[in-house]
Formats: sequence, C-alpha cells, structure tokens
Amino acid sequence: MKVCYRCGKEWSSLTKKQPGVKELCPQCNAYLHCCKNCKWYMPGKPNDCYIPNTDKVANKEGANFCDFFEFKEGNII
Repeated sequence: MKVCYRCGKEWSSLTKKQPGVKELCPQCNAYLHCCKNCKWYMPGKPNDCYIPNTDKVANKEGANFCDFFEFKEGNII
C-alpha cells in the first residue's frame, strides 16, 4: 500500500505506477513525489538517500524531479 507520508491517505492509480511530480495528496495537500515518500529516503546517508551520488534536494517534503523516486510501500507516518 502506498500512502502519504504526512497524513497516511492511501494513493492509488489505475494508469500510473508513481505520482506526478506536482501531484498533491487529496487529503492534506502534501506533495506525493517527494523524498519523504520515496523508498530510497534514508536520513543520515549522503543527501539522505540510499542511492549514492544523487542530486541534493534541500526540501525533503517538496516536489522534486528525482529520476530514482519510487513510492515507498507500507509507508508509516
């Protein structure tokens, strides 16, 4: 299950595997395509990302264009 990092609302789509870059959670308006919803988000690693040499993203809750983004399964708020 893929859920918003902020409010826990489930995200699903019949046509897309990932939310769009500027897609917002319908419940709390948080950006869905952001570091905090990514399975590679790992505070403490360089750039807080498990994947080495990724571009720095200053706002981990903001929309980003990271090519490595994968929505975390079973996200817990």
